[in-house]
Amino acid sequence: MKTDAPIVVAGDRPFLARLEPYLQPWGALSCESPTLDRLLTMLQSAKASIVMLAPALVEQDYIKPLKNQSHLAIVYCIAVNTDPAPRYNIATISTEVGLLTQGADAYLELLPCPQTTALVAAEHQLVQAYLQVAQRYLEQYCGLMAANDFLSSIALADPLTTLSNRRALEWELTRQIQRAQAQGNPLSLLVLDVDFFKVVNDNHGHQAGDRVLQLLAQRLRNYLRSQDAVFRYGGEEFVVLLKNTDNGGAAAIAQRLRALIGEHPFAVDRDLTLTITLSIGVATFNPRDDRDGRSLFQRADQGLFEAKANGRNQVVNLDQKTG
Repeated sequence: MKTDAPIVVAGDRPFLARLEPYLQPWGALSCESPTLDRLLTMLQSAKASIVMLAPALVEQDYIKPLKNQSHLAIVYCIAVNTDPAPRYNIATISTEVGLLTQGADAYLELLPCPQTTALVAAEHQLVQAYLQVAQRYLEQYCGLMAANDFLSSIALADPLTTLSNRRALEWELTRQIQRAQAQGNPLSLLVLDVDFFKVVNDNHGHQAGDRVLQLLAQRLRNYLRSQDAVFRYGGEEFVVLLKNTDNGGAAAIAQRLRALIGEHPFAVDRDLTLTITLSIGVATFNPRDDRDGRSLFQRADQGLFEAKANGRNQVVNLDQKTG
């Protein structure tokens, strides 16, 4: 049974010759007495997930670099001893312990030279069984990684609007501040809040309120640029990260969003259409801000508070006020 995972076999010429009859049906790639760089290059180009190594290469600490390359898929390493000492010998046990300790996922010991057809067939089955174990491991690992990615996406997504949530914002804001500082690019932030949202819930029910938030999320996605990121911060409050955007540009985007939302009523259902307005606070990162984004967010949030206090349906840019 052929494994789905590409296989690379690395060792000296006698080692490769010993394994070739068993691995030829799998189309395994041979790498004779390789340097570490050459082996890494072969694994990458073949997109190999299983590597069978001679003990000498394991002892030269080849395994850890193979497993620590971000551009490689998960690598399952089988150390293959083709010249073992007699079984139940302390040296044999010590060899196996050493190879497993140095990072091998499995240890396969072959006979020095099988003399009969039956032994050859049995050894062929043994090699096949080891490769099947490796394949099962890789399938389980990939399944766990896919499940982990799915769970991570759930943890960082708002279930109602499918926007990224507050936790995602906290992570992304720090990352974007670091990138903006390193590249010398501006970074701005908007905090948006739906005006009189409680009235929507009180007069039309929470289902109508939920639908308004869903429609608003769709519009924000459509109205913003592809480089911008929008988050549901909580309740009827949203945050927008504006990459490569200075304070003047952020203020213009905020005014455009406010006008587009307010001038186009929301068709909540067949019988209900509502006009929604936004209050928005604007802030732009400056050298005095902390790297976690707390002070940046606080200024935008304070601008939102002033917009609410001054009558709503407006943009307040505290950075512009202070120059």
